[in-house]
Amino acid sequence: MVKKLIILVETIFIVAAVEALIMTLLVFLDGHLSSTQEVLLDTLILSLVSAPLIYFFIIYPYIVKEAEVSAKLNKIYDNYSEHVIASNSDLKGIITYASAALCQISGYSEDELLGSPHSILRHPDTSPMIFEDMWATIQSGKLWTGEYKNQTKDGNTYWVIVKIKPEFDKDKNIIGYSSIRHDITQRKKNQEELLKSQARCASIGEMVGVIAHQWMQPIGTISASNANLKVRAELGNISNDYIIESTSNTDKTIKFISETINNFRNFFKENTNNIDISLLELIEYAMSISKPLVNERHIHLDFNFDRSLSEEDLIIKDVSKNDFAHILLNLINNSVDALLSNEVVNAKIEIYLEKEKDNFILTVQDNAGGIPEDIIECVFEKKITTKGEAGTGLGLYMTNMIVERNFKGKISAQNKEDGALFTLVLPQATS
Repeated sequence: MVKKLIILVETIFIVAAVEALIMTLLVFLDGHLSSTQEVLLDTLILSLVSAPLIYFFIIYPYIVKEAEVSAKLNKIYDNYSEHVIASNSDLKGIITYASAALCQISGYSEDELLGSPHSILRHPDTSPMIFEDMWATIQSGKLWTGEYKNQTKDGNTYWVIVKIKPEFDKDKNIIGYSSIRHDITQRKKNQEELLKSQARCASIGEMVGVIAHQWMQPIGTISASNANLKVRAELGNISNDYIIESTSNTDKTIKFISETINNFRNFFKENTNNIDISLLELIEYAMSISKPLVNERHIHLDFNFDRSLSEEDLIIKDVSKNDFAHILLNLINNSVDALLSNEVVNAKIEIYLEKEKDNFILTVQDNAGGIPEDIIECVFEKKITTKGEAGTGLGLYMTNMIVERNFKGKISAQNKEDGALFTLVLPQATS
């Protein structure tokens, strides 16, 4: 509106100036003016005088105010673009607008995002069902809210909570979609750390109970040996050889207790140092921790591997010793619980290791009857448990998370023969 007024005043001013010039020339040529020409000249002179006054006192303030409003709107827009992870898309999901915040978190430039489908941001692990639900909702004209995992240009992961709403024309037809996201990556990390702590505490509870029971026998042995020494000493019926033999047996028992508690302590100690280590050593380390558990339950735990593999072939690189122990112990404990729950006779757990190209294949199989069919497809999801009301739903979820995140591997479950079979695929180089 202001621009139209400016153009109008400028036009009046120019026309008036031209007409005044013509009238001046006529006066100069004829030497006199008619009454009509005098009125016209007065009008033109008035126009020349009033036009600048109108411009500077009426129109110019509008121009200044419009510039101020425009500057404020530009600032608001810049702040919005910088701090809000937002985008617009057409009916096919092709990006038509991308905020600076979206570019920053995704690692893509604005030019790379514009004209690309929104799926360019999608993480391959995100369930297709989420997007099916999203499209069904927004195409029906409703607001969709949800959270999912995205992937940056360089392959990193970030989590967002998203609100997507349809955009309508004046006839209420959907012409596109606008979305706003909020970065919840840190919240997700905190939740995962909490779940990890909960799973670790649950494991501690199980192991403490087993180890305490396992110690009853050696502690009883030490107590009986000391009582026997005391009686013999009081009766004067004791020899140096007997004392040496008795104390030697006590030392062996104490060593067994010490090794048990050291393995237990090392496993639950926070250790972020990654190392290159033999996978055989890792498996033996995990099995040494689980030994009190399986022995107490009279379960046969057997380990075998492809004997054609050399020591160099068995080295896995840049891994955490305790992370691997956590994976294997969760699988062993799961099998132990299933074997006990089903009161299996001749209970057994078999572990086998082989290698295919640059990947280790580790299987853990039991004869506990298998995983219920109604949960086997989602057994690694949070809050899904194979233990009924006694389970927390964290063990296998954490196992899957550690395998994927820390080992860049995959884990799967299936029922085979008379029990469950868990298969881990672990790349030799995890970084």
